[in-house]
Amino acid sequence: MLTLEDLRKDHPSVPNNPFIAESLSLTRYIEKAGTEPYEKALSSQSPEVFSPLPMADDDTACIIYTSGTTGLPKGAMITHANMLTPLTDTHTFGPGTLLINVPMYHIAGIVCISLPLYRGDTMIILPAFDAGVFLEIVEKERVNTTYLVPTMLQAVLDHPDFATRNTDSLTHIGYGASPMPVTLLLRAKEVLKADFTNFFGMTETTGIVAVLGPEDHYLEGDKETVDKKIHRLSGIGRSIPEGEARIFDDNDRELPRGEVGEIVSRSPKVMKGYWRNEEATAEALKGGWMHTGDLACMDEDGYMYLSGRKKDMIIRGGENIYPVEIEAVLHRHPKIEEAAVIGVHDEYWGEIVKVVLVLKRGEEATEEEIIEYCRDRMASYKKPAVVEFRESLPKNAMQKVLKTVLRDEAVRANKG
Repeated sequence: MLTLEDLRKDHPSVPNNPFIAESLSLTRYIEKAGTEPYEKALSSQSPEVFSPLPMADDDTACIIYTSGTTGLPKGAMITHANMLTPLTDTHTFGPGTLLINVPMYHIAGIVCISLPLYRGDTMIILPAFDAGVFLEIVEKERVNTTYLVPTMLQAVLDHPDFATRNTDSLTHIGYGASPMPVTLLLRAKEVLKADFTNFFGMTETTGIVAVLGPEDHYLEGDKETVDKKIHRLSGIGRSIPEGEARIFDDNDRELPRGEVGEIVSRSPKVMKGYWRNEEATAEALKGGWMHTGDLACMDEDGYMYLSGRKKDMIIRGGENIYPVEIEAVLHRHPKIEEAAVIGVHDEYWGEIVKVVLVLKRGEEATEEEIIEYCRDRMASYKKPAVVEFRESLPKNAMQKVLKTVLRDEAVRANKG
């Protein structure tokens, strides 16, 4: 069985290969996580050479399950042609050393790992995200680029080691998966020298649909220009050049700029369908457009601003309420660490707004205080009727809040 030592005998350049060097230097992280070392895994495999199989661009390369934050996960069939699209996207990571913090079974992880493999860059894979380990690796391995969801970024900035760790090697930080509070992003921009990019996408589109690029994060110019750019930071950017994104109503008609509807996408990145689920496939790919299930409006310049998931929308007495709008207000409260807004059943209104909050360490607040804070900053019908305080919010591996869990808990509590 061929090992790295065998390679070194015949190929003197191997010991100096930066990828090999990085791999060996990270053995301590791998062993700490209880993962089998590379050499041991390699030596246990058959020495037989695999023969390549014939395949077409439209053949399924992999099935990736959706996150299931609003319902049951579905298996998105990603083709070989789909898998190639991130390699030539206008907006990508790198080059340089990439630190991967997201799981390999998520589309973000697959895209992150495919780019350095394609380009020959160095990649470092964290078995599980830990803010302290993240900072240690960035400093010791001189990491250039990484991807962080908002809760990860907050954990990094709040970590006691942050002030003493050297993060100057970071040149590019991508973020996404859930809405980024503008206050958190502005704070990160002050203390990190890296460029930032907001990647908005989904499993079914093999990654990104829209991008808010580094140039959108440069807060330069006169006051009017800076104010406009700060406002754009609350959005998800514009459609990628490789595809199209539009805003449709429930009848698949394109809406005028400024009106809220569903984001639909059309590009070579869109999956070929859901595995063994023809009904869901027909609904998602209706009219040749991928219906994302995300609600947003688009401004005159093509920038989009999320209003939340279509299934998360709350209808109170006939009025549509978008949770993301309320959550954005709550994230500006100095005592609040995290916020999730859901609709719960009400006999009179049909649905009312419930807020589930996690306060910052050492802080205290009352339900009345939170409701009053919201009353002063939004239309009265949008303010929460119920406020619940918790130590944490239920999340999946990508740190997305599982609102379906919160709703199920509210239904059970209502029945009880």
